[in-house]
Amino acid sequence: MKKGLFTTKVGGVLLALSALLTSLLMACGDSTATTVPAATTAKATTAATTAATSATTAAAATTAAAGAATTAANGAAITTVAPVANGNKTGVSDTEIRIGNFSPQTGNSAVYGIIARTADAYFKKINEEGGIWGRKIKFIYYDDGYQIAKTQSVTKQLVEQDKVFAMFGGFGTPTNQSVRDYLTENNIPNIGFISGATVLVQPPQKIAFGVLPNYTFEGQIVAQYAADSLKVKKVAVFYQNDAFGKDAQSSFVAEAKKKGMEVVAEVPYDSGTTDLSSQALRLQQSGAEMVFVNAVVAPGSTVVKEMDKLGYKPKTVLSFVQNDQSFWAAVGPKIAENIITTSFHEPIDSDSAKMKEFRDFMKKYLPNEQQGSSFAVWGYTGAQILVEGLKRGGKDLSRESMMAAMESIQDWKGSLGSNVNYGKEGRAAFRALYFVQYKDGKVGKLTEAVEPK
Repeated sequence: MKKGLFTTKVGGVLLALSALLTSLLMACGDSTATTVPAATTAKATTAATTAATSATTAAAATTAAAGAATTAANGAAITTVAPVANGNKTGVSDTEIRIGNFSPQTGNSAVYGIIARTADAYFKKINEEGGIWGRKIKFIYYDDGYQIAKTQSVTKQLVEQDKVFAMFGGFGTPTNQSVRDYLTENNIPNIGFISGATVLVQPPQKIAFGVLPNYTFEGQIVAQYAADSLKVKKVAVFYQNDAFGKDAQSSFVAEAKKKGMEVVAEVPYDSGTTDLSSQALRLQQSGAEMVFVNAVVAPGSTVVKEMDKLGYKPKTVLSFVQNDQSFWAAVGPKIAENIITTSFHEPIDSDSAKMKEFRDFMKKYLPNEQQGSSFAVWGYTGAQILVEGLKRGGKDLSRESMMAAMESIQDWKGSLGSNVNYGKEGRAAFRALYFVQYKDGKVGKLTEAVEPK
């Protein structure tokens, strides 16, 4: 198992303001690294002491869903939820908040490992800026290789040995499914998990808040784009034969038929399959003018290369889970030219202030990682959402107040993606997708963010 972990004990700022009394308390200390059994620690991060003055700016709410406007230790105005009486504070101390993660740092899906590493670096940045309500985030992530048995093992270790407050950014649909009941039974918040599968967000579960758009509405949007913008009549879909793949496949097929297109092939593959030549042949023989490649990077890039070998060059639209430099590199620039993909964020090299901030972050904190990785954007975006939830959870943080805080995030514009919406019923952060295209060695935006019609 591989583990990354950092922790920093720092100066926090505690204060209260009332009509009769103003007090200010500041404390600071040096950072130290700790270890976890059967795991290897990453370097500890040393944070500079940050002093800031914060004050109460509105009256406290009377329910956990309502909040009081306050100012956090880093000086940013934030609305917090009310404390929850007798809330579970496992993993929270005066100086730290322990957050756990499973992710594929090795194996066939290791390309997605950058998600956790980017989140790790983002938490380092937050810690250097003073943390959250005087506490530092200790992020502990283990390599599960995208294998269910390992996912279950390391999740139990995180919960029962490491005593984490919450899980964050766990990668994959089958892996998250395998620990869902365990986390629910133990009342562990599962924030920013990396899957858009309907089974994980519907019906809404109190502990669960995903970061990716829902695959079902992605399938709808892709079919609508095929009919309205690509103007094709015959379409096909290549998809992973599990909950991840079937969500978008089924919604794509249903919407395509509504739009009057003929679905001439639905070609599945099993996770782990490496020879996809027969699937590529079936797609070619179908005569589809457009193929929706609903896969992860390795099989998706493989089937696209196999289609090219056959001389089959349909219009190709990828699921957003392949929108990354690793895909373009795998197929090569000649094959990649004009391929379209969905995305819940703007292209990384866009001129927006948010993307410039992200690029600067990558250069400073992750100079040795792929600077143009969309999967790094996923980690960064998820970490932004988690931090917002922790801030809203307030100084008297508990698992219960954290979940109420996450539900309070609606129409929030503070992340790299389109507006974040949870609420009581929402468990997928984003409800809109851009269409982008690889052209002349770059990924450019084709549309603004669109929602299903």
